[in-house]
Amino acid sequence: MTESTPGNHEHPPLYIRNIAVLDFEGCPEVSVDHVFAPGTEPCTDCGSPAVAPGLIGLTIGNVQILMTPAGAELLRNRLGRAVNLVLEAQEDPPDPVREAARFGAVPDSPESLA
Repeated sequence: MTESTPGNHEHPPLYIRNIAVLDFEGCPEVSVDHVFAPGTEPCTDCGSPAVAPGLIGLTIGNVQILMTPAGAELLRNRLGRAVNLVLEAQEDPPDPVREAARFGAVPDSPESLA
């Protein structure tokens, strides 16, 4: 894959380093990649940087997305928050009697804690 520029010349090819491929049963395959242009020199035709530290590629089924590091970090943060919400919802509700006993307070009845 090469990058076309307005001057009708091509920059060096982009490279893809696969980080993970996740295959969930019944769902499209998910791939996470580091997409980058190697090298150290600017383009000899246009002077634009031909080197890119990279973007994050996310492929879900046939949909491909390129994200900046900031966008990928935001997605990571939001996915983590969603995971925490699901895990919190799966926890047992608090038991007031058990909590009171744990802190040394013994209630007369469970209703007195409500």
